[in-house]
Amino acid sequence: MIDPEKITLEVQQWLDEVVIGLGLCPFAQQSVANGLHHIAVLDVQSINAMLEALRIECARLAEADPKRLETSLLILPHWFDDFLDFNDFMSMANDLLAGNDWSGQFQLASFHPKYQFLGAEPEAASNLTNCSPYPIIHILREDSVTWAVKNHPDVEAIPERNMAVMEALSADQIAHLFPFR
Repeated sequence: MIDPEKITLEVQQWLDEVVIGLGLCPFAQQSVANGLHHIAVLDVQSINAMLEALRIECARLAEADPKRLETSLLILPHWFDDFLDFNDFMSMANDLLAGNDWSGQFQLASFHPKYQFLGAEPEAASNLTNCSPYPIIHILREDSVTWAVKNHPDVEAIPERNMAVMEALSADQIAHLFPFR
């Protein structure tokens, strides 16, 4: 049995300490500080139920005023211990966006406790940039991403900066920030 409140608090702590605290996403702080993000813990029993929950959340975001609800994080605590299985599911999730004509409206980002970039070693520090306490699907508004890219002084430097931040962490810092790893 899952405890949605505990899981939500763990993800909120990860957002605060890692994503915002380490400055991994310069766009997240405003959304989180203004309460414009929604966190949902999915207690579902099938892939189809996950896809339906994603469809419902995208529809909800499509109807919502972006000044009230900017982005959503869907947490999948029961699923995808294996990162490659999660990656396969993300392909289905992106197909769902395309099938509902949301490809130009939303984009998905993924986070996972065992996140691994293509070509990276499993324990590479760079993987920590997308390492989260649970598998997470982050639904972003395309308009918001476009605005953020246009208004950031050097958006292309963000990934390199993030990797440098992760590589500079001590073993104790990694153990504290990523106890789930």
